[in-house]
Amino acid sequence: MKFIVLIGIFFLAACSNTVTNDQDTDFIEDCDLIETDAETVDEDEISICEELEAVLQKHINTEGESGKAIGLIVRMESPDVSETCTFGSKVKDAEVKPTGDEQWVIGSVSKMLTSFILTQKAVDDGKILEDPAENYLPENWSVPSGSGGKKFTMINLMTHTSGLPHYPKTLQESIDNVGSLEDMYAAWEDYTINDLESDLSKTTLSFDPGTEYQYSDFGFALVQKAGEMLYEKTFPEMLAEFSELLGLENTVVPENLSEEQKANLFYGHGGALVVSMEKPVVTPVFTGDGFIYSDAQAMGRLLRIFTGIDEVPDENVTKTLELMTEERFERDADGTSIAQGLGIGVITEGDFKIYKKNGTSAGTTTAFLWDKNNKLGVVVAGNVIPFGEGVNSSVCDIYRVLGQRSGITVPSDVTESCQIAF
Repeated sequence: MKFIVLIGIFFLAACSNTVTNDQDTDFIEDCDLIETDAETVDEDEISICEELEAVLQKHINTEGESGKAIGLIVRMESPDVSETCTFGSKVKDAEVKPTGDEQWVIGSVSKMLTSFILTQKAVDDGKILEDPAENYLPENWSVPSGSGGKKFTMINLMTHTSGLPHYPKTLQESIDNVGSLEDMYAAWEDYTINDLESDLSKTTLSFDPGTEYQYSDFGFALVQKAGEMLYEKTFPEMLAEFSELLGLENTVVPENLSEEQKANLFYGHGGALVVSMEKPVVTPVFTGDGFIYSDAQAMGRLLRIFTGIDEVPDENVTKTLELMTEERFERDADGTSIAQGLGIGVITEGDFKIYKKNGTSAGTTTAFLWDKNNKLGVVVAGNVIPFGEGVNSSVCDIYRVLGQRSGITVPSDVTESCQIAF
């Protein structure tokens, strides 16, 4: 999800740096080695946070600069490292370094969590993923089809291959007419489930389901609704159960943020004016699409489960992860063949396989990445939009440094492909 504020006008675009942003593949610049007397300093002599300070500084400007973060929160996980590092400032034009305990809106990384919640139901009934999605939506909803009446499935929704547009028509029109920050909040917060039903009934698919890729927040609003129907619970209730199962503290929907949590947010800044966005966006239809809040410790716990460092809570979690990470749809991104899992992307380069999700929302930009084979995981949050290229370069730089700390050499072609956004 992405909030972009233009000069003189506030404009919102919700996505995950993936919609048409496969150009976020700038090559990694090798960090300079620290040398003394012609000998490289042993990396164990400095902390990993100190090492990353030099690597990430090029992506930070506390005064606010397009394409750079004011501050960064980084969480790294490996069998030997479980560390949170912070850089820059929480606030533009102020030296207020993040503590690493703050919560932030994880944007479209929320889709990964929502996909997990939905896919848990498919462990016992595999048909859920393959069945037409309309089977799990309210009976009175009119759902569009492709040629020959082909219906989109839950897999199509979670791999962005349904044929649905990026946004529902009513929401798109509201976004197109945003003239102030207040208008932007209203565009999202005023959108209702009745609007979603109406927009769906009036939508024509742009291609037959399963044949092409087109990033769709519209589709994930339907994933959330299908989950609510399957569980017979609200999304906040579903997320609370998910968080308890996996041991994720401080992972909540925006409307459930406590006053204490609101006072300790790593809030975002948007656009050319780098305007602060301190107020959470409460949009129940799209919460699971891009508005969940979490923190570094919880994201670290999730990385440790996904990489296999921590023991999974139960067999259902193992099977859910297997279903999520299965490569469902292959596509080309600037000459690199990549695949879509359920709510995530999959990058295979040589012997390396990387699972990844990007997210932007309410002025923050996030990248979540894990390598199960090598048990490496990184999450990066920057408090500025746009910061797509920067966050992808950062997360892949950190992945390389973390690998070095574990005795793993990540080749340059892997770090280049790593920067593809999902």
